[in-house]
Parts: sequence; C-alpha cells; structure tokens
Amino acid sequence: MSALDELVGNAAEHGGTAHLEVSVTVESTERIGYERQVAVEDDGSGIPPSELAPIRAGQETDLSHSTGLGLWKLKWCVDRLDGEVEFERPQGGGTRARILLPTLEPPASA
Repeated sequence: MSALDELVGNAAEHGGTAHLEVSVTVESTERIGYERQVAVEDDGSGIPPSELAPIRAGQETDLSHSTGLGLWKLKWCVDRLDGEVEFERPQGGGTRARILLPTLEPPASA
C-alpha cells in the first residue's frame, strides 16, 4: 500500500459526513529540501489529537497510543521516501494532511 492510498483511504473512511468531500492536490513547494507536496483534505470531524500525538512523537507508550495502524502505515511509507507528513485542522473542520517529498538529485551524466 502506498502513502497516498493510505491517506485518501483514511479520509474516505473517517471523513464523517454523508456528503463527504475529499480533495487531493499536488504542488511544488518552497520548503528547503523538498520539491513537491501532496495535500489531502476532507470535511469530516478531524483526526483526534490523541491519535496524532504518538505519530508526531514517533513512538507509542502505554498512555499515548493510536487505535489503529492506518496513520502508522502512512508515516512508515513517507519515512521510506525520506519525506515528512504533517496534519492540521482547517478552521472550517476536517483534516488536511500534507506529504512533503524530497528534492531528487538529477541523474549523473555518463
């Protein structure tokens, strides 16, 4: 499963409303060390902070753990790409997740 599959699947599954809207955008980014960003946004109730805390910390404890593997699979996929994943709650509700992909070095000419 890819990071994008996990991200869009999570938005579709947990978005919450009968008229769920999920948007996916791919853009260049000005962030140093990163070339592209993929953003997935939904209009659901948002990912609870208690689910994001262990993902952001990079570890679970007896008192701080997520209830599933979906966000961990996303993080592991993005880590393998040397990227970053960020989450935010837009003012209108829902979740915006952003995957930042690293700048790729051009192949060396022979």
